Amino acid sequence: MKIITKYTISSILKTALITIWVFVSIMIIVELFVKIDSIINNQVPIAKLLYNIVLGLPKFLMMGISISFLFSTTFFLSQLQANNEIIALFNSGFSYKKIINPVILLVFILTILLTLFNETFGIKINNLYSQSEQELFGRSSTTNMNISVKDPDTNLLCYANSFSEVNQTLYNISLIFPVEKRLGKKIVAQRATYIDDKWLFYDVKNYEVGDNNVVTVTSFTTKVIPEFNFQPKIFKNLSGEISSMELGSAIEYLRRTKAVNPIAYSEYSTTLYQRLFSALPLFILVLISCSINYNYKKNILLFSILQSLCTAVVYYVTVMLVTIMGNQGMISAPLTVILPVILIYIIAMLFKLIGRKK
Repeated sequence: MKIITKYTISSILKTALITIWVFVSIMIIVELFVKIDSIINNQVPIAKLLYNIVLGLPKFLMMGISISFLFSTTFFLSQLQANNEIIALFNSGFSYKKIINPVILLVFILTILLTLFNETFGIKINNLYSQSEQELFGRSSTTNMNISVKDPDTNLLCYANSFSEVNQTLYNISLIFPVEKRLGKKIVAQRATYIDDKWLFYDVKNYEVGDNNVVTVTSFTTKVIPEFNFQPKIFKNLSGEISSMELGSAIEYLRRTKAVNPIAYSEYSTTLYQRLFSALPLFILVLISCSINYNYKKNILLFSILQSLCTAVVYYVTVMLVTIMGNQGMISAPLTVILPVILIYIIAMLFKLIGRKK
């Protein structure tokens, strides 16, 4: 049993590692080809270019590992079938479950490790990669436009035209302080800069609604507002960038967004769920590969490639569709993860039943 398990795991790992190496190499070549003009025009030093490539490796790895293990598993199982090795194993008392269970356990462990790696190191490395892209090629933006955030504890509403991450500054900012379901106070400032763990507001006008709806206006050149204690990282996130936040900050950002902008909340929560389960395709696709019959005994390599491509295309197209639905608020964020899994598994079971009838 140990010999068969060792043979199965080693065969799949060898093929998967080679496939990952090929995939990552292709991605690096494509990236360099796309950036060739910028590299030449900006005279990017070789050391910085290599550093940029190294920072991009985790991103390329996450993109290619699920496809690589899908191909590796499909190739191994189809090879067992084509060479009649599976029959010899059956005659020796090995069931199909005993053959695939170590594979499933392996990818399950890898999925957990990848998830932990992504949340612990991957996000930080991706942020460094984005900074490197900005420095070398000027590819990313550090300004967030049209901000609206609510503090659910104090009901403080914050609106701003834009936020500059470089300057840690909010521009054209308005703060609204509701009191017993009515406007109690409004503060308007041209900008607010985060300095020494507090926000310093410039060119401030303070509007207070008193008794009989009398409005008192007070002006300040600069002012610190203690009630406004948001962290700058709350303001730097667009829907596409919530995947680059620290997990605690992302959850806090969602909590505040839900109270003030339900439409944006749907998009942000979908993005966060896709990030948290970004390693799930590795487990799902290999599980599907283990559930399919392999009766095709000729052209094993071609069959494995086509089988892997078809399975991956169906899965990722489904993910794309449900993600769009999640962004529009048509389905909840957890369903954007669950529905593709259910659909692809149903398709795999149908193929398995068709294979048995043949």
